[in-house]
Amino acid sequence: GWAVASVTSVDGDAVRDIVVGYPWRAVGGQRTGAVEVCSGRTGALLRTVNGEPQLGPYDGGPGFGGRLAPLLWKGRPSVLVGNYQRTVPLPPPLDFGYGRAYQLDLGAIQEKAGIAATKLTPK
Repeated sequence: GWAVASVTSVDGDAVRDIVVGYPWRAVGGQRTGAVEVCSGRTGALLRTVNGEPQLGPYDGGPGFGGRLAPLLWKGRPSVLVGNYQRTVPLPPPLDFGYGRAYQLDLGAIQEKAGIAATKLTPK
């Protein structure tokens, strides 16, 4: 992995869990990046969240998971996920890449025993 963060227990065993970012992982033939949540006790994979595919020249693409920052949001374990390749269209000379951050709610994993659909909220 490229980035690693320790977060409050997601699987309920009271041992901090690990989040690993893979910004160059290919999903469905496209480099979208991904984040994996693993048990801090056993190392078992609890959840994988993939980045968004590149739909156009200024949307999605690699970089998702390049930066991670753990946090508690309303008492729920969460992590901020950075996507440093996310771009927006701007006129020259400002047409350079931008980043984007997402909040990944790990509490959903805890509530649904690892099978919940995790929602990404662009910030």
